[in-house]
Amino acid sequence: MSKYYILVLEEGIKAFSVLGHGQECKYTFALKGQTEPFSDVNEGDKVIGYISNEVKKFEYLFEVVRSSDANESVLVKLFETSQGASLEMLSENVKEVLHKNEHMQSFIEIDSAV
Repeated sequence: MSKYYILVLEEGIKAFSVLGHGQECKYTFALKGQTEPFSDVNEGDKVIGYISNEVKKFEYLFEVVRSSDANESVLVKLFETSQGASLEMLSENVKEVLHKNEHMQSFIEIDSAV
């Protein structure tokens, strides 16, 4: 069963926009508050890209196609929108999860309760 994550992005430049849909990209960056952010990620998991700067919108959907180790994962961009759901449009549960975690973590596991 797939798991779902929110990837908090503080992007000034839309680095993920230059990547075409269906293209693989390997991520080996460090995430704030986490030394092994991809340790529980498996093939088929979904990652939602949330722009946390003044935009405060969900703009990307990625799928994990390969998980190499705790600090590296290969994702495919499935979807991108400039009109993504804003934080204000979402449930109080989602807002609470983000407000509680976005300044301490960049990769947040979520579940159906959100």
